[in-house]
Amino acid sequence: MRDERKHPAHGILEYPDRATVIEVTICTEHRIACLANEAMHQMFRKVWQEARAWLVGYYMIMPEHIHFFATPGEIDLSLERWIRYWKRELSLLHPYDDWRLQVDHWDTRMRNGKHYAERQEYVKNNPFRKGYVEKPEDWLYQGIIFDWCWWGPYF
Repeated sequence: MRDERKHPAHGILEYPDRATVIEVTICTEHRIACLANEAMHQMFRKVWQEARAWLVGYYMIMPEHIHFFATPGEIDLSLERWIRYWKRELSLLHPYDDWRLQVDHWDTRMRNGKHYAERQEYVKNNPFRKGYVEKPEDWLYQGIIFDWCWWGPYF
């Protein structure tokens, strides 16, 4: 029987021959569907543009969770501390107290370019799979904050 983790394991292994790219998923507490709207979209963009310890590339904001890909940025700060920082900044921008992001998050290090491309494609199709749009590109709450690309082995 497979052990199911109740809490994600954290810690990023860095390799000198490839990019450090992390996929992060964060849900709202109690899975409250409150994120997929233009006000929240702009607040996420603002905090991610300003919090440059990790640089958010492609992101997807779903009603009750977010996905994004990040790479180390301008300040040497752990992923966990950076996430805590921008969550606090986001809560200061948001005028209502009726929602909260979960304390923890799931992160996955991209092994190679192929893994990164597959995960991006999966995330991009999320709104389509849920039946929110007819084509993934029609989902309004997605984009790129910093335009960086994978470097290193593809397979």
